[in-house]
Amino acid sequence: DDSRSVLPAICRTNSQAEPDKKENLQERNDFSHVLLIRAFTKLFAVPGVRLGYLICRNAYLLEKIRRQLPEWNISCFAQAAGCVCATQKQYIEHAREYIRKERVFLEERLKQLGFWTIPGQANFILFYSADLLYEPLLEKGILIRSCENFRGLGKGFYRIAVKQREENERLLCAMEEIKKLPPAEIEKQSFAIISEELSKMGIVLPKEEEGITKRVIHTSADFDYVHTMTYSENAVSIAKKLLLDGADIVTDTNMALAGINKKVLERLGGRVHCFMADEDVAQGAKLRGITRAAVSMEKARNIKKPVIFAVGNAPTALIRLYEMMQEGSFRPAFIIGVPVGFVNVEVAKELIMQTDVPYMINRGRKGGSNIAAAICNALLYELTR
Repeated sequence: DDSRSVLPAICRTNSQAEPDKKENLQERNDFSHVLLIRAFTKLFAVPGVRLGYLICRNAYLLEKIRRQLPEWNISCFAQAAGCVCATQKQYIEHAREYIRKERVFLEERLKQLGFWTIPGQANFILFYSADLLYEPLLEKGILIRSCENFRGLGKGFYRIAVKQREENERLLCAMEEIKKLPPAEIEKQSFAIISEELSKMGIVLPKEEEGITKRVIHTSADFDYVHTMTYSENAVSIAKKLLLDGADIVTDTNMALAGINKKVLERLGGRVHCFMADEDVAQGAKLRGITRAAVSMEKARNIKKPVIFAVGNAPTALIRLYEMMQEGSFRPAFIIGVPVGFVNVEVAKELIMQTDVPYMINRGRKGGSNIAAAICNALLYELTR
């Protein structure tokens, strides 16, 4: 029934089962305690659709889950996309076979590089590395998942996706470089290449802003940032003074939280926060019908010291900061505004640039959590190296 979403449809189907039917559960290998959860996101490469489904034979549990669902738990677009995806049997078989082969290739190469891989069958590989990988790869424009905060894991555990051969080889080559060269040497070579490229283009960056812009290019491998990175008057010196005085950093994603060098920040007396996953933020956003990013900006008002906001994902975070400034209820010490996307992104950045709060903004649609983290780290490294 194309008028129903996947999970409620499954719940209705299973809740119509005959729970009172007498039979030996042991003999029929009862799996009522098992929940199978699947997502369309990775298999069909549609991360923005946010569509998945759950299968379970426990009618009571399914009914409990159904009651927790919002009335419109998926969009019409996601529903239509899911209906189309579900019919692609040939693609599904091809994808499964491709992932199986490519996973074997990746695991073998990871082992050759000296990493310990954990066996599995999904299109992810969990592995352990004694060498630090997250930040060196981030500076090469490659983002992997640090599993340091996963329960039962810890520092050195990472997760990567099984992608196309070209992308997998790029990742492996970058890892091999990191294994061969100290991170400082890799960074030195990268910045030398960036300087050479800028010289060929006849571009001379302002001295104060040079280190920030180059690190953003280093992280993204995108020279467009030369033209779009925008700084308020004395922005770099103001941000450095705040950090030296022990200012905290608030970001809108856990990805940026993981990417910012917390040890260096702590040496200066500051901490980095991300409130997006906090229960009170989630509840407040749901009750008020606004984004968690907006509520998390409000929560930052409780920090009793100067705060630098590093926004790399949610334009609504910048918009809420602007609104609070207009209301007179809060004034940030500094704003790094580099959200990425199409909706409200450019408008949100322009709003911040109309205020008297010092800022570093990337005009246009480009940005991201890695860019926000790169700007923070560029400031921290210039202060401590």
